[in-house]
Amino acid sequence: AVALLSHEMQLNIESPILVGTIRTFVQLSLLGFVLDPIFHYGVDWWWLVMAYCLLMILLASFEASMRSKYYLKHQFWMVLGPMTVAVGFMFVFAFYVVLRPEPLWDPQYVIPIVGMLLGNCINGVSLALNSMLTLLVESSREIELLLSFGATSYEATARLLREAVRTGAMPQLNGMAIIGIISIPGMMTGQILGGTTVMQAARYQILISYFIAVSSFATILMELYLALRACFNSRGVLRTDILQKRDSKPTFLDILGSICQGISGILNLRRFRESSKRGTPSSSLETTTTTTVDESTSLLSGKGGLAVSTSKSQTNNGNRIPVLSVSNLAYGFDVHDEEADLKPASHRILFENVSFELFSGGVALISGRSGVGKSSLLRVLAGLEDVESDKISLCGKSREQYSSMALWRKQVRYVPQTKVDIPGSPAAFMSKIASFQSWKSPAGAKSPSYSEMTLSTRELML
Repeated sequence: AVALLSHEMQLNIESPILVGTIRTFVQLSLLGFVLDPIFHYGVDWWWLVMAYCLLMILLASFEASMRSKYYLKHQFWMVLGPMTVAVGFMFVFAFYVVLRPEPLWDPQYVIPIVGMLLGNCINGVSLALNSMLTLLVESSREIELLLSFGATSYEATARLLREAVRTGAMPQLNGMAIIGIISIPGMMTGQILGGTTVMQAARYQILISYFIAVSSFATILMELYLALRACFNSRGVLRTDILQKRDSKPTFLDILGSICQGISGILNLRRFRESSKRGTPSSSLETTTTTTVDESTSLLSGKGGLAVSTSKSQTNNGNRIPVLSVSNLAYGFDVHDEEADLKPASHRILFENVSFELFSGGVALISGRSGVGKSSLLRVLAGLEDVESDKISLCGKSREQYSSMALWRKQVRYVPQTKVDIPGSPAAFMSKIASFQSWKSPAGAKSPSYSEMTLSTRELML
């Protein structure tokens, strides 16, 4: 009847309704056939119970990792790790400290409780991960603006992280708010129907609700932490290029392929470490300072396409140290062929051999046709793109000598061409900048106040 109503209203959900109805009947029937022998023999064979719990964790990680709008290459592993740690910790606490069944791996207790923990973790992780990755892509301009003012990767994404955590925790918080008032949970209902007293069933439900809340919240926090670590490199540069939009739903075979790639990567890493101990060079980690154009490398713009001119007032500066020095700077990126995954990525060079010095009070003009790399050069100078750190120096100090890229970005400001919408008022934005760790003065020194920052900004504008 619901499918017919959907057809009449042109909702186009007839197929999911029919598939869901059939899957519910088939999956629950198979569950009964599978659990019956596990409940019978699992009391004596602990490894049988643990194997089934491991299978549930793998399937739960698969479901949670495939629901985000954007995804990372090894997202399945990033979900599997936190979910295993959180559920494993709650398993030890629940059965070794609180419940203490006989035996401790009694499948009548272990399997239903682990299943409830995983079911709620799936909802929380999938919502939080989808929110975090989507915000990283759609709010990348806001993140880079905060980075250019000296924010660390955490400070630049703090607002997005809070929003993602709230999104993931919302279903559990809503459920705890109405539990026992509007709805009676399924576990408590089953115990009452089985003959358990109402008070005893309520105590069990309270305990399980707390376990679910802790495991869900812990999994969400660990997963978002790993996602942020993956989306920023060691220099604090946001890497939205590794986030791919999901065109189709991945199959279980895709996840198996990802698992095989992960195992192969671990084995290759071990081989590399063994070869490095023997002194065998590895061609995959070679770094050169000159650019060679071959079959896999191409220069997008001709030589001289990008020009940097400095003001004449900079001549005869004697032995003064330049404020900004660039020497033989090159910048490019890798392009992967989606139709040929086995082929190595080809390298595209945007510009190369860029050198200039800028002294105090000087002005530099970057010129060139559209697409030659003017904005990319500014982003590289501001520390928003990753290049060889010894090619650029600030007041005689290279990037390698800075303990954090946030300290570099604080001194080299990048103003984007497009408008960036920042939540809140300008006063709130400036107060937020003043709270960054890079703007805090050392012990004993006076940090600039909000009014002092406002006054200095007005003087610069005038």
